[in-house]
Amino acid sequence: YQVSYEPGVYTVVLQDATHEGKLVYKLTSELQISGTFTMGSESKTFTDSVVTECYFQNAGNALYPLYSKTTVNSTTPRASEPASLAEAIAEYSYTMEVTYGDGTAKSVYTDLKDATKNAATEYKLKNEYTVLDNESLLFAVRGVSLSSEASSYAYVLNPYNRTQEMVGITLAGQNAEAKYTFKNVDAGDAEAKEYTVDTNTVTIVRNATLEGKTLTAEYAATKSGANTYRSVMLRLKSPLSFGMGTLIYTLTEADFTDK
Repeated sequence: YQVSYEPGVYTVVLQDATHEGKLVYKLTSELQISGTFTMGSESKTFTDSVVTECYFQNAGNALYPLYSKTTVNSTTPRASEPASLAEAIAEYSYTMEVTYGDGTAKSVYTDLKDATKNAATEYKLKNEYTVLDNESLLFAVRGVSLSSEASSYAYVLNPYNRTQEMVGITLAGQNAEAKYTFKNVDAGDAEAKEYTVDTNTVTIVRNATLEGKTLTAEYAATKSGANTYRSVMLRLKSPLSFGMGTLIYTLTEADFTDK
């Protein structure tokens, strides 16, 4: 069986906010994407969405997370050699909320179709490395001091496995003349145009026995001390399960005006 996707839209917004009386960062994102699974004469079309909201502290407080909520409606492959299309895919509809305290956290899973699957878990957090929320991880990488000599590490809560996991962030390559076409709102672009950008390519992987798929992300790099493109993520490659391809996210529009 196979899956094909239509072009989707992934929107991310970072802004100042107040959370429980604290001035913090608020990061929201929304992914909307449609596609079709096919197996022989069978087919199933779908429209998936992932909406996130995450609050975390500033760099002086190591981006320590305060709260996140993720709402997922997902159609995903679940078998390598299914007997039918029904066995090949799974449909999920749920919310995951994570609330952080001082060295502690609590996750609440709410299944939007089956309340018997709801679950709450409490954690005592390890903090030998920076503690991040899953929804702030890709943003946090923008501030990592990358080196080809060694990887950087962070702890990320995995509420689906009910564990706190270490992730490794490794500089995989650099390019002084990467070509990207996007609409730079800050520069007054009326239409998208090509920019030449210094970039850092990083891999992000779970440091576990079952490490899962490796994310590969390309970020704008500083040049001569200038951070013109705010270390924005230009491209993200996210492999699908069972070798069914890779979702590639590429920047199309950026607004850097709130500096």
